[in-house]
Amino acid sequence: MCSTFGMSLKHLQNLCFTGKSIMASISKYSTKAMRTEQLLLSVGTKGNVFYEKDDNTGIAKITLSNPEIRNALSGSMMIELKEIVRDLEEWKEGRICILQGEGGNFCSGGDLNLIKKLADYEDGGERMCAYMHDVVRRMRKLPLLSIAYINGLALGGGAELTLACDLRVASDRAKIGFVQGVMGLTPGWGAADRLIQVLGYQRSLEVLLAARILETDRALGLKLIDHVATTDDEFQEYLKQYLDNRINVQVFREMKTLLYNLNEQTLNYQLQRESFKNVWGGEALMKAIATRPKHK
Repeated sequence: MCSTFGMSLKHLQNLCFTGKSIMASISKYSTKAMRTEQLLLSVGTKGNVFYEKDDNTGIAKITLSNPEIRNALSGSMMIELKEIVRDLEEWKEGRICILQGEGGNFCSGGDLNLIKKLADYEDGGERMCAYMHDVVRRMRKLPLLSIAYINGLALGGGAELTLACDLRVASDRAKIGFVQGVMGLTPGWGAADRLIQVLGYQRSLEVLLAARILETDRALGLKLIDHVATTDDEFQEYLKQYLDNRINVQVFREMKTLLYNLNEQTLNYQLQRESFKNVWGGEALMKAIATRPKHK
């Protein structure tokens, strides 16, 4: 169930998407997207993505909730996340979008039960990869300042989701790991190019090929994290600088869009998908699914 909010937040819109509402809306999509979403729903419906937005403050919050497996994304959660991004694309009052995880972790990527089931389909991995590429691309393109609030582990695809955001704020207990190689995969959610933008080519090689889990200080030194907030109060204080009404909301949004467009290059998403496809279903992935290292 979605949280209940007090009367002081009467303008707050709170949405919590469920499998039923997703199925009701699938008919709006293309046949290809419909087939992919039906596949994702058929192989995993655990967990939820909770979503709040407040027209008064201009803040939206997205919370990944699957705490038993460190907020790994099930198939239904991937669809919920896409629906939320679709809604944010139409939200004219927004300034900031916060992406966070529930229960002391950010996200550990894709649910390994989902990965195992998708491996039974010849094109299961490729379809999931293309779907999440679209989600990440659209999230990056939002006319909102997006901030990943990392309190705990962000592993694999979860580390990629932090790069779907413009900025990354972490607690002093955050750990970020691009551990896709250990799982027998390459980055599959479309953030490899963003990693190079943030870290540069050499540091990206180090992060991906060493596949170490980076604690807050090291991630900050690499500039993978932009700011450290040791408490929720410190995080709220950090947000205040972007909520100053000296900048009109329309100007704020146009500024974000301008910088995004200037920063982006022609991205070869097809190249990233081909790389992921080449290792999908291989011996290393099957071994990783069996030993389940990232959910332990």
